[in-house]
Amino acid sequence: MYKPRILVVAVGLYFLATGTSCSRDVRLAGHHIPKNVQVKTVTHYGQVLDESATPEQVAFVLLRAIKEDFEATTPQDRTDALNIQFDVCAPDAIISKLNNILTRDELLYHVVHHWTPTVGHYVGDIGTEFDQMESRLIRRGLRQVTGAAEGVKECKILVELADPSGDPNASVVLALAMIQEKNHWRVGRLAFAPTIRSLAALSTTKPSNH
Repeated sequence: MYKPRILVVAVGLYFLATGTSCSRDVRLAGHHIPKNVQVKTVTHYGQVLDESATPEQVAFVLLRAIKEDFEATTPQDRTDALNIQFDVCAPDAIISKLNNILTRDELLYHVVHHWTPTVGHYVGDIGTEFDQMESRLIRRGLRQVTGAAEGVKECKILVELADPSGDPNASVVLALAMIQEKNHWRVGRLAFAPTIRSLAALSTTKPSNH
C-alpha cells in the first residue's frame, strides 16, 4: 500500500507561526501544490456540489476523499484524492485565519494536506456511499457569519467515527466547520470534539437543508 504522509498536525503547522512574510517553504519542493484554488461547482462521487448542495453532501465528499487518500495505492491515487479535498475546501476562510507568511497556495496546501493524517486512524468507519453516511452527518449551529454579507451562513457537521479496535470508548466525534463561499457550502476546518466521544446523547433530528 502506498504510505500516506504520517505527520503530527502541530508539527506540520509549526512553521506557519515562525516564518517571514510571503516567503517560500523549501520543504515543499517536489510537492504537487494546486494553484489559485477557487470555489466552483464540482461533481464527485455522484454529488453535484453547486449552490444548492447541502453541507452534508460536501462533508461526505471530503470524508470519502480522505478515506481514498489514506488508502491510496499509488502517488497518483493520492494526488487525485487530495485534489478533491481542495475542491471542497473554503480557501478564503482558511487563509483568513493564518498569518500571511507564505504564498496563498502554500498556506492552503499546508492546511488541506494535513486533513488526511488527522482523520486517517478512523477511515475504516467512513462509508463510500452518501446513503450510508447521510444519517450520521449531524448538522449543528446554523447561523449567519458575523461580519459577512447578509445570507452567508456557517454551521458544523458532526460525525461519530469508531476506533478500529472496536472499543466503543475509543470512538471520536469529528467536527467539520462549514461555511458558504461564493454561495457554495465548503469546509473551513476540521477537528475532533474535545469533550465528547459519542453522539448518542444528541438529538438526530436534522434541520432543513441549506
